[in-house]
Amino acid sequence: MQKENLKLEEQLNSFKRDERLAALKELKKLYPVSLENTGFVNQHAHSFYSFNAYGFSPCRVAFEAYKKGLFSIGLVDFDTLDGVSEILEAGEILGLRTTAGIESRVFVPEYASKVINSPGEKGVAYFMGAGFTEKEKKGTAGEKVIKRFREISRERNIARLTAVNLILKDKLPPVDYAEDVLTLTPENNATERHILEALDRKARALFKGKELIDFWAEKLGEKEGKIQSLLGKSPDLQALIRSRLFKQAGAAAVYPPLNEVIKAIVDLGGIPVVAWLDGTSEGENDTEAMLKLMREKGVLAANIVPDRNWNIKNPAEKEIKVKNLNAFVQAAKKLGMPLIAGTEMNKHGQGITDDFNAPELKSLLPDFIAGACFFFGHTLLAGRVNKGFYSAWAAAKFPELQKRIEFFTEAGRKFEPGISKESLLQNLES
Repeated sequence: MQKENLKLEEQLNSFKRDERLAALKELKKLYPVSLENTGFVNQHAHSFYSFNAYGFSPCRVAFEAYKKGLFSIGLVDFDTLDGVSEILEAGEILGLRTTAGIESRVFVPEYASKVINSPGEKGVAYFMGAGFTEKEKKGTAGEKVIKRFREISRERNIARLTAVNLILKDKLPPVDYAEDVLTLTPENNATERHILEALDRKARALFKGKELIDFWAEKLGEKEGKIQSLLGKSPDLQALIRSRLFKQAGAAAVYPPLNEVIKAIVDLGGIPVVAWLDGTSEGENDTEAMLKLMREKGVLAANIVPDRNWNIKNPAEKEIKVKNLNAFVQAAKKLGMPLIAGTEMNKHGQGITDDFNAPELKSLLPDFIAGACFFFGHTLLAGRVNKGFYSAWAAAKFPELQKRIEFFTEAGRKFEPGISKESLLQNLES
């Protein structure tokens, strides 16, 4: 039975959607209740539609959350909404609160002279939309922006790969973007990490043993003993390749302006979310001012990846970042912005959720659960009865923005996944 269960879990990562969903339904029968009941959240998990370190599909992400007994799981892929319908369907199958979003980068004119949270890129910020119920429709303003995100990503990837291929050309045949990189992801939405995987695979296929060690030692400027210690640890070797070679490769991109992206997210039925790193950059060190600007522009919520802010070995660095984390949470709450947190799983070692039992996070969990409730409430009402946060119905019923946020938060807490359209309407009318 255990062997069969593992086979089904592997099937969850098939590139064929019908196989994934069939496996998920069978696993739900085998696991009628969650193995744990943590009550934790993860509203920022990547899938293989962009990059997941374990190759997890949206179905697999949902199942891992279900096994762990999470309160909610949110999918957030880079530059694509390809996984939206799957994560929401998986939530229905498992009886799990699920939401879907997108992440990319935007240009913030007011911070043009400052690094915000994209290292080395002044005026550029990681940014999100969440609460989507479907993929972008053709001909919409939202589709144009997502198409531009994908174009920028492709341009950067090809420029970076071309430069790295030139660095390695005397020893390693070129990695082909179409054949070696795009085939690693189901819908051709490759990331920098897919390029690293392709480079790693190409070198392993060509060189063996001492030859492989010598190759990377020379190209990365590292001692042979260090390379040898990394050969059984692909993620660590790829991280070294990235740090040594990718700095030399690729050109800066021109990202869409913040206002345009906010409009596109709303046009697509989502909710704009500012992504926060750790408060140490010039652009983030006045957290309240940055969040206030975002709020004035129509950004409704804020996202944090907690692991970067507390799970730190250096005591002095940890003290600073934990302090910044708490300041960020308080500033967002002061502005009435729902908060979401997540563990991306785009690096090995990151689990399906952060450790909210950690002293640094325990007191913040209720705020992150409330944020998850808000986005699930919006997702459920928008998808089931066309009464999402920006709907005419919601605007008329709750003209005051903060009252509307409170309503959708309570809706997400009150209503269970799988509630019928009729029951939902009845509850809304009573």
